[in-house]
Amino acid sequence: MITQTPLLEVGMTCHLGKGKTLWEVISFQGEHMVNLSALGKGGYSNRTAQLDELTKIEQTELEVTLGQVLEARAHATKTARWLQDRLRFALPNPEPLHQVIRDAEQTASRYSLIVQQHHADLLDAYGITPS
Repeated sequence: MITQTPLLEVGMTCHLGKGKTLWEVISFQGEHMVNLSALGKGGYSNRTAQLDELTKIEQTELEVTLGQVLEARAHATKTARWLQDRLRFALPNPEPLHQVIRDAEQTASRYSLIVQQHHADLLDAYGITPS
């Protein structure tokens, strides 16, 4: 009997060996390595693994993946740093300061909503309460 392994894609979930931790594929490093992040850990528990270490590979049941959360976090951080630099160094810019503040506020709100949806998805799909 031949078992077929699904093609691995960013956003899929898996386990490492016999481990119980559920991981999400965040990105690929070359042909045989993947970057993983543990679901429920907010992107702070990460690991690189070889493809042959992965078991129980499945399509995600999440509407909002951890990868999307991490992208939103990076965008919110970049926007906040831009605002911080504008305030700290009074950088000349054609954009009025109130527009930069509004952008930072909208980006932070969007990030907050994405995190809330991801946490709700984790609980509904896998019974994982984020830590």
